[in-house]
Amino acid sequence: MTNLKLTFCLLAILLICSCSNDLEEVEKLKVDTTGNVEVGYNVELIYNEDLELRARLLTPTMITYVDKQNSVELPEGLEILVYDKQEVVENHIWADYGFVIRDERKILLKENVRLENSAGEQMETEEITWDRQNKILFTDPNTFVTYYTVEEVIEGYGMIADEDFTNVEVTNVTGILQVNDDLEMGR
Repeated sequence: MTNLKLTFCLLAILLICSCSNDLEEVEKLKVDTTGNVEVGYNVELIYNEDLELRARLLTPTMITYVDKQNSVELPEGLEILVYDKQEVVENHIWADYGFVIRDERKILLKENVRLENSAGEQMETEEITWDRQNKILFTDPNTFVTYYTVEEVIEGYGMIADEDFTNVEVTNVTGILQVNDDLEMGR
């Protein structure tokens, strides 16, 4: 399933930004006289495929750098909703920071990163990279990960998964907790 791929493609497509005309806010902006930076506030990007809603990206601030790396920074966090064919939320992603390097086809999510799918699985970590070229999601081997499935909670260091957030492997497992139906998971 390419839902997560579509989600991250949002960050790599042409950006549509909303702007504020509040004079005080405009005066606070640093002016880039080279014309290599575009800034948008309260941005909502909508990605449609075959006239169907596929994903939405919400972010308070989006900075697009038109430079050698051709990158996008989401310094105040982001929320991504991925929809199925019936336009029901299928995957949900949150992070306090995002950075996209379009030319390298890599997306970095940092600080309080959380992924959740409609199957009830969740992952929490401080940093995750999506390598679009190799179609994988991964963390650094020293990054702590908590992965919640319906049946267990897996904690450890390092993670690798295919790009649609299936076939998840925590590479250095430090603990597994079996979830009892009578217990509520602390999500």
